[in-house]
Amino acid sequence: MDDDKKKKMKKRLQLGINQIQLQDLIATEKEMRERLIAVFRFHMGRKEYISQYELFCEVFKKDPLVLDIYKRNFWWSVLKRVLNNMRKDMSLFVAYRGDKFFVVADKEDAKIYKGVMDKNIKAMKSAKKRCDEWVEKKLWEKMF
Repeated sequence: MDDDKKKKMKKRLQLGINQIQLQDLIATEKEMRERLIAVFRFHMGRKEYISQYELFCEVFKKDPLVLDIYKRNFWWSVLKRVLNNMRKDMSLFVAYRGDKFFVVADKEDAKIYKGVMDKNIKAMKSAKKRCDEWVEKKLWEKMF
């Protein structure tokens, strides 16, 4: 990740913290990465999963149920973005099934991850078709 992206991510995280006013929430992607690595050391493979609720509590040291839905969703989206970046740079490869998160440790775990990706790809192809239909049938004209 280049310096500009790091600065933007840090700024976004800081703005979110100021907005939410939770002093004990972590402020940088680096801190979040460190906590995620520490948490996932104990969750290798699908049999040693951690729930979404437990993951939030472990990373942010805060019960997500004390936050309103918007704040909870904001912080969850930040956490997912950091996990995605860690997957990209191969520092941590986490998969999920439902609300169960785990480090990919064997071929079965990889198969679960690939299944989720295949499902997402299928949904994106369907969205592309709907987009073409929207344009070809000029459905946008019906908006007015």
